[in-house]
Amino acid sequence: QDVSELREATRALQEAHDKLELRVRERTTELEVANEELLRFTYVVSHDFRAPLINLKGFTGELEVAVKTIQDRIGGLTSIPDMERAAIAHALDNDIPEALHFIGAAIERMDRLVNAVLKLSRLGRHELHLEPIDMNALVSTILNSLSHQIKERQVTVKVAELPQAVADHVAMEQIMGNILTNAVLYLLPDRPGHIEITGENSGENVTFHVHDNGRGISPEDDYKVFEPFRRAGRQDVPGEGMGLAYVQALVRRHSGHIWYTSQLGEGTTFSFSMPTYPDENHENHEQQ
Repeated sequence: QDVSELREATRALQEAHDKLELRVRERTTELEVANEELLRFTYVVSHDFRAPLINLKGFTGELEVAVKTIQDRIGGLTSIPDMERAAIAHALDNDIPEALHFIGAAIERMDRLVNAVLKLSRLGRHELHLEPIDMNALVSTILNSLSHQIKERQVTVKVAELPQAVADHVAMEQIMGNILTNAVLYLLPDRPGHIEITGENSGENVTFHVHDNGRGISPEDDYKVFEPFRRAGRQDVPGEGMGLAYVQALVRRHSGHIWYTSQLGEGTTFSFSMPTYPDENHENHEQQ
């Protein structure tokens, strides 16, 4: 009787396991379809936004040419009273150019935002080519590209011996490049900057850390850090607030994750980890 009960319990457990596995597969398929539809929708909408923006930019240019034509010819019209001439001249020389300037600036910003959304949607569709990466060489190349800002801000950079990563080379350049660029840009001007780059291999994962002694991030801004078009702290550095959103998307594409610790006024450490041997994980993640 005990054996029969054990067999029945085992059969019931296996049946429950099979049902759960089927539900997980069905849910995963639904999520894959939803994610693909979202990426496709984002791409199409962002792409279609560009056409009216191009038209707006073109017609704004035509208006500027028309204003210049009127300005050149208005002086030859003797039938216009002096007061009306002054009002027209003020509109042509000040009001209309100012309005066109604001329209142009809004168009440029909208164009940058659309391009940012397009870039983010492409990150989810770009095929990754995994290869062993010498992270010391990669970081050295990025720091060389930032050498002017580093020298100008009197930044001391310390790079430990970094472990090798297996990742898409272009993606890793974007990940580390964005993090290091932020570390330089958000240093405090009233004290010498210090940036330290370290890493370790735990066997299953390889992890990298970029520590700086910059302005830090307030806990109130925590939700903004990785959100698209969100920016933490003072808005005194140019940008659209997309850099870390790109970084997070790329890290996730590698089945990894990214996080940070920070103290306002003291500095920030950004860390990200990826599988040391990503072949199996990467294949599964790409299917998702």
